[in-house]
Amino acid sequence: MPEMTFRERFLNTYHYQPADRIPDMEFGYWAENYAVWQKQGMPDWVTDEAAAYRYFNVDQADSWGLPYDRGMVPAFEEEVLEETDEHRIERRGNGIVAEVPLDGHSTIPRFIEFPVKSRDDFERIKERYDPADPRRYPREDELPEIRERYAHRTGLSVCSCGGFYGWARDWMGVENTSMIFHDDPDLVHEMFEWMADFVIEIVSRTVEMLAIPDLKIDLGTWWEDMCFRGGPLISPAMFREFELPNYKKVTSFLRKEFGCDLNWVDCDGNVNQLAGLFLEGGVNIMFPVEIAAGTDPHALRREYGKDMLFLGAVNKRELSKDRGAIDAELERLRPLLEDGGLIPHVDHRCPPDVPLDNYKYYREQKQKLVGKL
Repeated sequence: MPEMTFRERFLNTYHYQPADRIPDMEFGYWAENYAVWQKQGMPDWVTDEAAAYRYFNVDQADSWGLPYDRGMVPAFEEEVLEETDEHRIERRGNGIVAEVPLDGHSTIPRFIEFPVKSRDDFERIKERYDPADPRRYPREDELPEIRERYAHRTGLSVCSCGGFYGWARDWMGVENTSMIFHDDPDLVHEMFEWMADFVIEIVSRTVEMLAIPDLKIDLGTWWEDMCFRGGPLISPAMFREFELPNYKKVTSFLRKEFGCDLNWVDCDGNVNQLAGLFLEGGVNIMFPVEIAAGTDPHALRREYGKDMLFLGAVNKRELSKDRGAIDAELERLRPLLEDGGLIPHVDHRCPPDVPLDNYKYYREQKQKLVGKL
């Protein structure tokens, strides 16, 4: 079979069509990995993810994204509110006030304050999401180069859609978002419906501006992170009521207008209870399939068949053990690989407790498994 582009491999793998091999993707590394692995023999020039991907011979995806800004325009002014030897308290561009440790480790900061605390705050925050704001879109003089890149892409054409719970969580925090479903369900409906309409509006405006005949979107990407080790942060019934109609609205729009039949959701934790609802909403690729949290791709495939697709699913914790554990972990995925619809990689960013030799062995064995070596 002739050698394929990354895009051809990706699409054929997820459409159960013949491919020269399965794509060889990874999900990156903790910031500490580079210094730790350099002490174990990795070259000094490997100091970021792009360099690491070259060093470890990871496929270069070279995706083309619809060129719009779906964030706050304008963003909040970033400012440092307090700084000590141990931490820095800062207001970020998304309006969140966070305490960031200064010990050099990759960690989630302590969130202190969020920009939305009431319905009035939601009305004010919407002013930063005006879909007509020209700052969201490319300038006229940039359009020829964008059209040229689309015409010659070898990677995927991608539409970044955000998320519903994920967006609300960024505005209000986990605790307040959890409470609002009970305290003001009408506001949740209003927020999520507004989000869906906003995404459709900025996509439509961008496509009209680009004026590319028969523009094809290969993949819609979503971010939720609404699960933890014990399961989802909202019940499946809440997902069905508040989120599902809006997922259907956006994914149906992408499919009808641009032929997009693949959508992935980036949701850490145990997604077993929500995976079927995501699928019903048109989101068919589970990512990163966090095994350590209890997500079970084998069980999900048995329940939902080949409609359920996977990206990830290699338990990062097994990579810190020994070669036998790595072999067993990859062998665990062989039935799914043979069945199709899985692109394997580590089920979140690879942590620094994985020795460099272990990771190199994993990379070599995984490349053999996907047909790259």
